[in-house]
Amino acid sequence: MTTQETIEKEWREKHWFPFIKENPTKPWCWESLSKNENVTFNMIMDNPDLPWDPMCVSMNPNISLSIVNDNPDYPWNYYILSGNPGIDISDLMNLPEEKRKLSTIEFPYDDDDIDISNIRVWYVRKFSENPTLTIDFVKSNMNLDWSWDSISANPGISCVDIEKNPELPWVWVAQGNLGIISNPGLTNEFIIKYRHKWSNSIRMDIISSNPNIDIQTVMTLGVALCSWNWNNLSMNPGIHPEDMLSTIGKYGYYWQICYIAQNPNLTSEFINSHTDSIFWKWKNSQLSANPSNNITEYLTSKYNVDTGYMNLINCPGLANNTNLSWNERSSFHDKLKIMNPVGNSNTYYYEMLSKNTLSGWKEEFVKDYLNQSK
Repeated sequence: MTTQETIEKEWREKHWFPFIKENPTKPWCWESLSKNENVTFNMIMDNPDLPWDPMCVSMNPNISLSIVNDNPDYPWNYYILSGNPGIDISDLMNLPEEKRKLSTIEFPYDDDDIDISNIRVWYVRKFSENPTLTIDFVKSNMNLDWSWDSISANPGISCVDIEKNPELPWVWVAQGNLGIISNPGLTNEFIIKYRHKWSNSIRMDIISSNPNIDIQTVMTLGVALCSWNWNNLSMNPGIHPEDMLSTIGKYGYYWQICYIAQNPNLTSEFINSHTDSIFWKWKNSQLSANPSNNITEYLTSKYNVDTGYMNLINCPGLANNTNLSWNERSSFHDKLKIMNPVGNSNTYYYEMLSKNTLSGWKEEFVKDYLNQSK
């Protein structure tokens, strides 16, 4: 185990997880906690009294093939496991045949009465979604019943893979978050080069979410403005508030201030410099969900619980913020509890918090730990 892994382990086991265990009456969402990347299988096994959800545990990215093999009696959901990024497809296929029974069924659990813990086969169609999949593995196993909708969207498949293998049955646009259009690895150059594949597609909202897209691509594609999802564009990490400022004359109020407030490129300097117009109306309820540490510091330095900054409307935004520690977060939430001890906001807050990996807090913890060790 590396030094960083050791420190992160201490953070999970001595700072993150104890708060959950010490507050069992909080309305935690155990489905979300079961698949939260901060939860390890050792935590689950060491705390069998907690209401873990086996299906969501099967989604947890910390679950590896060795864990599955070493715990055959756990009620795994093998359909979910087949797409889990912690399960390396190549390693799985190298197992003895009796340990890697394969199924070509599309979705095996339409019948609610089926006991899924007794179904111990791996699902090829679900392999197609697994991000450990490589183009070389696919080409070496063309006999398998792949889902090309899913392979085309798989983040393990690059633009280069697609262009170098035009003979493969790629799917450009598909229902749901499938097809090449949904692949998060698409580059701006690729999006522009193949715009004829999706420029008339109603799925431009997916392109709007692509984290690599920049303002130049938005301006170059030439699709109808109404085809874009401007909410997604406004908070897209590939687009900066300065880009929006420079194109207000062209795109006007297509930009959405409530989503710009959540853009990770937003800074306190930009906020302070743009507060005097009808458009730039910042709301703390939206800023509180911004993943940028700069914005978190801006809010915590300017406001505190005694000023009434945290109220029933904007407290849930903090549940999505990755930067605050449990202690910082709970002091805000205490005010919400006083005002509305049994309201829906209380439940919503913990549902969102259960999903949150608090990665910003973890990074700060690791950095401070390393600095103190020097």
